Amino acid sequence: MLFGAGIYVNYLRKLKYWLFFENFIDIGSGKGKAYFYAHTSGLFNSIIGIEFSEPLFKIANLNDEKFKSKNISLINSEANFFHLPNQENLIFLFNLFDNMVLENFRSINKKYFRKYNCIIAYMNDVHLHSLISF
Repeated sequence: MLFGAGIYVNYLRKLKYWLFFENFIDIGSGKGKAYFYAHTSGLFNSIIGIEFSEPLFKIANLNDEKFKSKNISLINSEANFFHLPNQENLIFLFNLFDNMVLENFRSINKKYFRKYNCIIAYMNDVHLHSLISF
């Protein structure tokens, strides 16, 4: 399912009636657009942005300083090295990396998906086949 960021926030607000997630985790967060929208939804106690690109990570930090949020954490890391928190997580992906990175991320976090109520919101799902077998 593909939809714009504004529609995405409305969709998140509808989710609050039947799902609870402690964290919104944006893997490949870029400049921060998706996690800023998630923050404005008010549905998450913690927002985490993971970005590999140093230039985009710096821009995201500048944007976060303007936004002045207390519950957004930005991490400059590769997705396939990031371990999910031990909580319910909504993981947002916009397919900014290749299939191998997605499979590695899935592999190292398999126990978190099984133990906690974690869901992946996968936009532009080019490598969906990696998750279907999950």
